[in-house]
Amino acid sequence: MAFFFLNEKPKYFIAYIDSEYFNESIREIYSNYYIKEDWVTIPRSSRNLNYSWIKKLDSHKIEKIAHGLGGAGSLSENSIRSFEISNRLGFNFFEVDIWLTAYGDLRCHHGPEPPPPPTPEACTLTTILKKLNHENQYIIIDSKTEFFKTANVILKELAIYPDLQTQVIFQLYKPQHVAYFLANPHFRNFPGPILTLYRSTAPAKVILESAQRIGIKAIAIDINRLKNLTLEREKDMIVFTHPIHDCAELLIAKNSGVNGVYTVSRISCSS
Repeated sequence: MAFFFLNEKPKYFIAYIDSEYFNESIREIYSNYYIKEDWVTIPRSSRNLNYSWIKKLDSHKIEKIAHGLGGAGSLSENSIRSFEISNRLGFNFFEVDIWLTAYGDLRCHHGPEPPPPPTPEACTLTTILKKLNHENQYIIIDSKTEFFKTANVILKELAIYPDLQTQVIFQLYKPQHVAYFLANPHFRNFPGPILTLYRSTAPAKVILESAQRIGIKAIAIDINRLKNLTLEREKDMIVFTHPIHDCAELLIAKNSGVNGVYTVSRISCSS
């Protein structure tokens, strides 16, 4: 988390103290006066964002999203193999890290190092999309390279696949990404996006308030920051949390009233 001009350990320690004891007041000062992340001036969307995918969530149980195609944190992260396992297990939402390479392809890759040169067996956005079983399955994109360049290549690559566009959910990170998504007519055929908090310096309550004002109906937040969503949620606002890699974390998520979790396909917990 790019939060303070400190080494990683002090940075995470201060973020933890701020979240636990100050309801992200330190984060708010840092965001407003140092980073100047402006969530206030983004206008409400002039078009109705298409959140029909939300209606496909199971309202009787927590929705599981295959994190890293279901292999997050393992050697099979972001691989076709992980996707196929998650697909067989009945997942309908698949989060994938997308890396725009120097070769111009959209690889399934987390980083921080670039992926190796492409091979015919390499996992790419298009190969995964073509493996979806039906129209009620979705790919959630976590862009690991510069957002605008990556998004533009995705738009160009999927321009010839209009049917696949309706199954690609973009994650947005910063105010400028939201403004770009809302203003660009090429995103009209895509589902309503998820506003994810992990790259933002703003407090959770500020982003939730902005999302509801703008017309975004889905956010994703780290499990350790759920307590900081102190603003009352509108009834149609969906909240996902991450990372959920064991049953204890899944229980915390369920008790927090979230709608879904980014998790691994190997997780198996008793209800």
